[in-house]
Amino acid sequence: MENCTMLKELVISLTTSTAKYFPTCIRTLTHLQNLRVDRYEDDQSFEEDMCIWAEALGKNISLSIKILSLDKNLNLNTEAFEKFLCQCYNRGIKNLCLMVDILRFIRRDEQIN
Repeated sequence: MENCTMLKELVISLTTSTAKYFPTCIRTLTHLQNLRVDRYEDDQSFEEDMCIWAEALGKNISLSIKILSLDKNLNLNTEAFEKFLCQCYNRGIKNLCLMVDILRFIRRDEQIN
């Protein structure tokens, strides 16, 4: 499922401490608004997949679950996403430059829309 792959790439991008995944992260963000939980049978199976991906990456599962908490349809909300990135930073994801670039990208996209 293409959308699952994109979300997996986002989890990888946001939980890495290097900028090498930055292009993947931007590509994913441009498509994230079209990604809907209702492509799954239920929210639980979606959350289970998120947990599997996070575990496979050896990262904190709650980081991936935070993406789900933005809202049910996973539409990006800058304020909520900003808080999510702050939580990532506080948990040890220290590439602040990458986070700032992502936020700038989201804000630019919101202004266009």
